[in-house]
Amino acid sequence: MGRTYACVCAAIIAVGTLALAGLQGCLLINLDAFDAVGDASRGPGGDASDGAVEASKSSASDAAPEVSEDDSPATDEEPGQSDASDESQGADAADVARPNEAGEAGGRDGGSDATADAAPPPPPPCTSSVLVPKTVVASSFQPAGAGSIALPASYAIDNNFSTRWGSALETDPSWIYMDFGAPVFVSEVDLVWQNACAANYDIDISTDAANWTMMKTVVGNTVGDAIPPTMAWSSPQVLKYQGLSGRGRYVRINGTARCLAMYGYSLWEMRALGDTDATCAP
Repeated sequence: MGRTYACVCAAIIAVGTLALAGLQGCLLINLDAFDAVGDASRGPGGDASDGAVEASKSSASDAAPEVSEDDSPATDEEPGQSDASDESQGADAADVARPNEAGEAGGRDGGSDATADAAPPPPPPCTSSVLVPKTVVASSFQPAGAGSIALPASYAIDNNFSTRWGSALETDPSWIYMDFGAPVFVSEVDLVWQNACAANYDIDISTDAANWTMMKTVVGNTVGDAIPPTMAWSSPQVLKYQGLSGRGRYVRINGTARCLAMYGYSLWEMRALGDTDATCAP
C-alpha cells in the first residue's frame, strides 16, 4: 500500500459528572495488516461489504437445518388419499382413451339386434290341398215328407255322391256355407249340382260368417245332373273354380237364381281346396 506506519489519534471523551478530559495519544499501527484482512474479506474483485454479505449468507445457510422429504409438513390428505386420487386420474385417463367401451359392446350387440330385427323371411308358398270343414250351415233344407227324405246341409260335405243337400222350394236367395274352424287360404272351390241347380250364384268368403267377400260370381249356369255322379270328383259334371284367392274361415255358395223354377237349390257335393296356413303366399 506504500504505507508502513501511521499515527492514529484517538480521543476518548468521558461524559459524567466530572469535567471533560481529553486524552490524546499516538500509536504506531501496521496498516498493511489491516489491508490484508480487508482483502481477505472482500475476496477477489470484491469489496468489504460484498464479503460480509456472502459470509452472512454462508453462515445463515449453514445454520439453517436441512429439511428432508420425510420431514415435510403433513397435509390435510388422509393416508391413501393421494393414491386414490392418482388411481381415479388413471381411470379417467383410461376412460378418455376408451370413451365408450359399453357403447362399443352395444354396437357389437347392436349388430346382433339389427340382425334379429331384420325383416322376417317371406311366408311359404300356398299349397292346394282339400280343406276339411268342421261343419256346414244352410239357409234352409228340405225336410222329409210323403215319398221324400230329408236333405240336410251335412249331405253336401259327407263325400258321398249319392246324398245331397236341398233347400226350401222356390226360395231366393238360398245359401250354404262351410266352416273350417280357423282362417284358411282358398284357391279353388268345386261343386257338383243336382239338376235343381243354381243358374246364378256367388262364391263368397268370410272371417265372421256375417261380412262376405265375393271370390267368384257365376251367371247362366246350366250344369246339373239328376243322377248321382259315378266318378266322384272326376265326373264330367264337376264344376271346378280354380285360381281363387281368398282368406277366411267360411266359404259360402249363395244362389240368387234357380235352374228349375218349381224347385229349390240342390248340391250333391261341395268342397274347397287351399292351404290351412292363411298367411301363405299365393
